[in-house]
Amino acid sequence: MARVILPGATIVLLAGLALMTYFVLAGTTVDDEGFVVEPFWAWGLGIWLVILSIGGYALWGLVKLITWLRSRE
Repeated sequence: MARVILPGATIVLLAGLALMTYFVLAGTTVDDEGFVVEPFWAWGLGIWLVILSIGGYALWGLVKLITWLRSRE
């Protein structure tokens, strides 16, 4: 299980960072009616993916801790 969690959390983290980078690099424009046009979805989704990856790393650490504690018995 730990073999799947760590690479999965890393992929999710990289995807989240890529989305946040896209948000920053896309820039801001103003349309003809005066509305700001930004890819806000990329920032929000990127933040959620980073939070999800932190949870994945915590789960991986918990699995490793439980495995280590069981091996001591």
